Amino acid sequence: MIFLFLSGMEMGDILKGFWGTDMKGYATTAILGILCILAITVMGCALTASDGAKLFTRERCIYCHTFKGQGATIGPDLTEVTKRRSDSWIRDQIRNPKLHNPQPGMPGHEYLSTKEINALIKFLKS
Repeated sequence: MIFLFLSGMEMGDILKGFWGTDMKGYATTAILGILCILAITVMGCALTASDGAKLFTRERCIYCHTFKGQGATIGPDLTEVTKRRSDSWIRDQIRNPKLHNPQPGMPGHEYLSTKEINALIKFLKS
């Protein structure tokens, strides 16, 4: 993880190698590859639409909403919600439905991580 805290000059030294030493430079693509691996490790792996389906059940969305013919009809059918609403709107609606309706019938899910909400959106797009 040290690469995440290097200055531009230090990164340049790694890319070019250190003058007067036996250290050779590293290809930019190698350094970028290492940074990408580190970023994925730090941020965690992305969740999938399948994870979103599990969350849809775990968070009890299915007890109020219909999706592809399954679920209840208390809330709106979410089968094509991603065609009508942006990801940002859906994300806000899941976290805090009062942003769109002062008296929502739906509870907020502000405790869900961005990763979990993104998985729900992937599921709704599937």
